[in-house]
Amino acid sequence: MTKGIFESLRRKDKEAKIDLIDLFDADNNPAGTRVKMTIPIEKA
Repeated sequence: MTKGIFESLRRKDKEAKIDLIDLFDADNNPAGTRVKMTIPIEKA
């Protein structure tokens, strides 16, 4: 999902969010990024 699409979703639903979390190994070297997205689901 691109950032633009996610921003459009956020304008529609304020509970939508994206968190970028830097990850590190045991020696404190960069080991990647965790992307955590909260996307509300509408119930019919």
